[in-house]
Amino acid sequence: MQSIMQKRNMMVLPKLMLAARCAISPSDSSDTANAIGNVPESVVALAAPDTHFVMLAQAILYRGAGIGIVWPQFLALAAIGAILFAIALARFRRTIGAMV
Repeated sequence: MQSIMQKRNMMVLPKLMLAARCAISPSDSSDTANAIGNVPESVVALAAPDTHFVMLAQAILYRGAGIGIVWPQFLALAAIGAILFAIALARFRRTIGAMV
């Protein structure tokens, strides 16, 4: 069981490092061939659910917006939630399958 957890942690680390490079621009200007480092910050921000939640909450609380105005933010939050749920469910099933 311990070796399975160590292998999974070893696989997660490169993914986290890759995700961190998306949010941080490259520090070296000669690293222009790296396409991930050249992603604009606004694109990365749109992939985060908190961005959509803040836009939704501000529209409702400050401007009294109805569902007709904030439906894109609701849709984005639902899509991000569904994707994260599907990933978590797949990982859970794979973990349970490895135990049997």
